[in-house]
Amino acid sequence: MNWLDLFSDFDGSAGGRPLYRRIVDHLAALIQGGTLPGGTRLPTNRELAALLQLDRSTIARAYEELISMGLIYSHVGRGSFVCDAPQPDRTDAWRDRYSNYGGELKQLMECLPDPSVSSYPGAVISFAAGIPSADSYPEEEFAAIIKTLADGNAGALFKFSPAGGEPTLRKLVLEHLAGRSLKASDGELMILSGSQQGIDLMSNMFLDAGDLVVTEDPTYFWAISNFRAHRARIVGIPLDEEGIRLDMLQAVLQKGRVKFIYLMPSGQNPTGLTMSMERRRAVLELARRYNTPIFEDDFSGDLDYEGGPLPPLRALPGAQSLVVYQGTFSKALAPGIRLGWLVAPAPVVERLNFAKRGSDLSTSSLTQTLLSEFLRRGSYGRHLERINALYAARRDTMLGALERSFGESGVKFLRPRGGLFLWMTLPEGMDARTFLSFSEQEGVSFSPGDICYVGKADPCTLRLSFIQNDTTAIEEGVERLFAAFRKYRRALGVQTIDKTEPEHVLI
Repeated sequence: MNWLDLFSDFDGSAGGRPLYRRIVDHLAALIQGGTLPGGTRLPTNRELAALLQLDRSTIARAYEELISMGLIYSHVGRGSFVCDAPQPDRTDAWRDRYSNYGGELKQLMECLPDPSVSSYPGAVISFAAGIPSADSYPEEEFAAIIKTLADGNAGALFKFSPAGGEPTLRKLVLEHLAGRSLKASDGELMILSGSQQGIDLMSNMFLDAGDLVVTEDPTYFWAISNFRAHRARIVGIPLDEEGIRLDMLQAVLQKGRVKFIYLMPSGQNPTGLTMSMERRRAVLELARRYNTPIFEDDFSGDLDYEGGPLPPLRALPGAQSLVVYQGTFSKALAPGIRLGWLVAPAPVVERLNFAKRGSDLSTSSLTQTLLSEFLRRGSYGRHLERINALYAARRDTMLGALERSFGESGVKFLRPRGGLFLWMTLPEGMDARTFLSFSEQEGVSFSPGDICYVGKADPCTLRLSFIQNDTTAIEEGVERLFAAFRKYRRALGVQTIDKTEPEHVLI
């Protein structure tokens, strides 16, 4: 098959439709016209990219689209082939209406952990998702509360609740926040169906196409996805050991109108960093100076292993008019408890409540009532004491295991004060996605870091979750991780660990 001739009339420099769509249309025409019969082996991504002088990701995206159309199929290790009996595409009506963003998201999602998968899928030890482990759930007390509720006025559990949340739960959440040094009035609070909903509501209410959002870089993947889905422009500001870089943040704020700054000051996802008090005050001062709102995501603020959580930005003097603050119970309790909160100036909450009604009408009455009783009994405070001790031990186990295994390997990793994650950087010349392929062969998984960057990604970075597994599994998982690292080194032509390499950096 002379592929050069088959693509002789293909112009990759022409304007109009996206490149990958033009490749799809070109190949689809060749297949449906009979030029490429069933069973024809297509060029690899690399081969076609070289032929057309395009990026391999463009070819990969085109092939994925052809697979979804039923025109080709791929076989791992063998390549991509034309289907024996290609069927006419029946998705034209919808296909041409997809946004380009949808295809980009599909590619990125291939590297994301599935939150519904168990921590022990087969023999694999997962350090991928930030999901509380089942042994940390307060199952017995939840079961007892549910039984009590069912024996009482069960009918009330299945009615709509107010959009802003059940009154009893609202009162108890305000008390919980007061214990975090954050005082808010009833009119400044709304209950969310998890913190992810808060991100979506903020985007729906405040972002228009072309608006500028500033984030930490790297930052939470689904926040990036949500902002981009709303066609916002995102500027990512790198982090240092205290948090977001002040000099670079100021430079961006000076240039023009920023819609808001999205920050995770405590247990930042993915790096695990906690912003220092001095940096928190300085960030708030910059926001005041340039009159720029802050959207503070405190998704893991209750999980602190160094003597108690630092106060949120929203709790600092002068923050009330600038900071929208949200948090969640899911990370401390259980992933199925899709409940969070948002605190903002009353006019903002009023508008967000309106947006929430258009989203889901209201949060589950059953879950709100269950959590209300859990909070009323004082059980949440006792639970936090238990799991903070549990997760601190798991964090320390992972740090110790990494130090012993990777001590002189050139690997760097950060010591998180709280949260769920530990950030790791491989030596220069190594790639986290390639490392993942070696790791999966050893029965351990993690999240590559490049999906979390707004700007240019560092391919050497990866994220490890230390809350999912007990200490025995963590020790075993790190051993497997190091075995994969050694195999990767050998594949690169490095036979042994060079003892003269710089030691890991532990912050």
